[in-house]
Amino acid sequence: MKVGITNLALWLLETQPQVLHPLLLVGDVVAQCHQVSRDLTLKTKLSAAGGEFSALQIQQKLLDAVKVACVERFGGLEASQIGSAAQVIELWQKVLDGLASDISTVADCVEWVAKYQLCQGLRWRGRIGWDHPRLAALDIQWGDVDGAIIKRLDAGGRIMRLACAAEVADAVAVAPPDTRAYLRGWAVANLEHTVGASWTSILYQPPGWPHIVRLSLKSLRPQPDITQYLHEQLKHQGSLSGQPKSN
Repeated sequence: MKVGITNLALWLLETQPQVLHPLLLVGDVVAQCHQVSRDLTLKTKLSAAGGEFSALQIQQKLLDAVKVACVERFGGLEASQIGSAAQVIELWQKVLDGLASDISTVADCVEWVAKYQLCQGLRWRGRIGWDHPRLAALDIQWGDVDGAIIKRLDAGGRIMRLACAAEVADAVAVAPPDTRAYLRGWAVANLEHTVGASWTSILYQPPGWPHIVRLSLKSLRPQPDITQYLHEQLKHQGSLSGQPKSN
């Protein structure tokens, strides 16, 4: 969800930056963020260019602006119109509604709420205070890279999954087919003369070429024919450099 929201916020910033101006924090922004991070009531007011707002209010105003922009640009908020952004917007609204009414309703998809519930449960069962070592130990265990606590919550049905275990395992080895990561992986696995790959390009040295060719990935969509695209890139590179063209 964080990745999806960030993506939508950046898109809005690129297309309609003026919409976000009233939400820009003013004054000591770091101190205000510290205050918000310690406020479980979610009512702390932040000083923004457009007035005083809580973090929830800022999130809702941002979401509302994204919705309006999507309707204006794409004609609606359905998946057929905005793709996977529809799922992000739906979940974003659900979380904001839950945080505003009853935070326990979003414990399955908001990490800090799930952690807070565990800590509260431990306090109540053990009749201990917030400064007790058992809570400090839980805090450390929560950040365990093996994710033991999260795995137990997941096994108990207390975690919202956006992908099943099989899909997660598959994604470790196979990137989504409409991404540059997919093409990079394909090139490394299938192009014998690939010598390197970066965020934006593949480094390739065709047989008989004295230098390495940089194949751009910026405008690439791997489907339907990766090989054809790479050959077109090589032909273009050859015409610019005077080198032999790839067949």
